[in-house]
Amino acid sequence: MYSITETNELPADVTIETLPGGGTWVALHRNIEQIEQPGEGDAPACMVYRAEEVSFMLPEDRTETIDTIRTGFNDWWLYGESWTFSSDAKPTIEERVASVEAYVTSMLGGTV
Repeated sequence: MYSITETNELPADVTIETLPGGGTWVALHRNIEQIEQPGEGDAPACMVYRAEEVSFMLPEDRTETIDTIRTGFNDWWLYGESWTFSSDAKPTIEERVASVEAYVTSMLGGTV
């Protein structure tokens, strides 16, 4: 999942976070630059870091470290650009039942 991010602290090129419910969240940053962010109203301007970011859930069958992701950074970047939450999601019970119903309906000639 691709985005442009802004933060007050210099972002790391690779971050890995183990999630409490299981799974591993990875964020990659590139083209990091420090820019001046104009203040709103009477607030003064401040300096922030802007970077391109991709983030994704690490596939369950992979065990990676910051170093191994750095080594394959460009490949992981491409993976992260195309990753979406639904790409790893399993169908819900409702989606599975709807699928079966649609199949049965089509086999019965369109009527149930």
